[in-house]
Amino acid sequence: MEDMQQNDKAFNEELANGDAVAIRGLINTAQFNINELTTSWTYQVEQNLNADHFSGYMMSANPFGGGGHNAHYLMNDGWNNFVYSVADKTLQQVNQLKRDALPTYPDYYAYGLELKVLAALPMVDAFGTFPYTDYGSGINVKWDNLDEIYTAMVNEMTSVVDTLSLYMEGNAREDLANRISSDVSSYNSNYLAFIKLANSIKLRLAIRMSNAAPEKAKAIAEEAVNNEYGVIDESVGNFSISTANYVHPLNTIAGWGDIQMGADMESFLAGYEDPRLPKYFTKTEDPAVIAEGYDYKGIRQGALFDAGVYTAYSKPNFEKNAPMVLFTVAESYFLKAEGALKGWNMGGDPKSLYEAGVTASFQQHGVSGVEDYLQSSSTPMDYIDPKNEKFSFQATTDVTPQWEDAVGQEEQLEKIITQKWLALYPDGAEAWAEFRRTGYPKLKTIPSNLNTAISSGQFIKRLPIPTSFKNPSPTQYDAAISSYFGGNDNAAQPVWWDVAE
Repeated sequence: MEDMQQNDKAFNEELANGDAVAIRGLINTAQFNINELTTSWTYQVEQNLNADHFSGYMMSANPFGGGGHNAHYLMNDGWNNFVYSVADKTLQQVNQLKRDALPTYPDYYAYGLELKVLAALPMVDAFGTFPYTDYGSGINVKWDNLDEIYTAMVNEMTSVVDTLSLYMEGNAREDLANRISSDVSSYNSNYLAFIKLANSIKLRLAIRMSNAAPEKAKAIAEEAVNNEYGVIDESVGNFSISTANYVHPLNTIAGWGDIQMGADMESFLAGYEDPRLPKYFTKTEDPAVIAEGYDYKGIRQGALFDAGVYTAYSKPNFEKNAPMVLFTVAESYFLKAEGALKGWNMGGDPKSLYEAGVTASFQQHGVSGVEDYLQSSSTPMDYIDPKNEKFSFQATTDVTPQWEDAVGQEEQLEKIITQKWLALYPDGAEAWAEFRRTGYPKLKTIPSNLNTAISSGQFIKRLPIPTSFKNPSPTQYDAAISSYFGGNDNAAQPVWWDVAE
């Protein structure tokens, strides 16, 4: 109560003016706009009919008129535009926050920078180029490659740590700490948690660039983990945005019958007898599937079929007001586990950090049995489609949950990323990026590839730039595509950090 009174006092003395009301509003709106929480159909085209499919998490039973769509790599320009426009809203709001908050309220702007990067990262990873460093300074500005964008994002997160450290106990602005009253995140304006989040985002960026710029990545990762405040852990918990006043988009989309479990998820979760399965997906309601002895059933990603065939297959299981989770304790451990596997100073060894990541994910979803799970030699199961045998496939890997010191480093990496993939659910954007970077988990290729640029047996690498995004600055667009993608703006071109063989 005393802390709340101090925060109210700081609010009343420091923020009781028109500018401060606007600043609080910008923070609030930016949070909800990260995934367009207020409009489910926007989330559907921006995230669900894009990365949620490409990551192997989900597949829609709705053929949307037939003839194929993003799930079949037949790019829908209108849908893909929302990947840009949703992120653009948050970028605009944080630019306005910078003008309104500085120099008086640097803590508000620091938190805004975290929201900015969390909103922009899925977008820039999808397209591979964006005018990030000069954003807001005009239309005809240079489009950056991802190496420039990642450098800018790392610098922004470093500035967040430096700024908010001034509000920690014993420092100059201690009396003004934790005063962002419009924060609707799980951290509830906890500046220590915000610092840990900034370090965690730096760690995520470092791991992503680790194949393209290994020495730079190592320095960034070690700086983040070994900062005096560290990365997010059990002491602050997962970072999420409250949907108390809205309905979680996946609850709505599942209610429409438009999204179902992906076959890859069934193969891994059911094969492992993973206790998270009923937390992630509902049981199938299809009588024919139940008669075959299945409680849960997914759809093969990229399959072509008629409307109504798979509508009663398992769906994402989300309560109406489930929070929108943006960064988890589990991910923090898995990032450190991979760093430790590379020989970086992550404060632990790969095995202990890997097992901590699995444990944190089990705790997040309120399931027991992690000790047995971590000793399990179970493998993914073959996928059987009771309604169409041609969509069935054999398990893509024999990787197990149990850590094995005797296997090679590559198989250990597969274990880390496979469990990270399971723990990241339903964050398809992050899972798709990590799949492109590492090739893990081993997903099944889609049966109906309708994109002539993507070779048979290959996966989608990026989204082409949508028309409404490139039209305002065609000269800069042409220069970026020429410089970064050899003049080929198609879905087969790898982005900067995607250098794995």
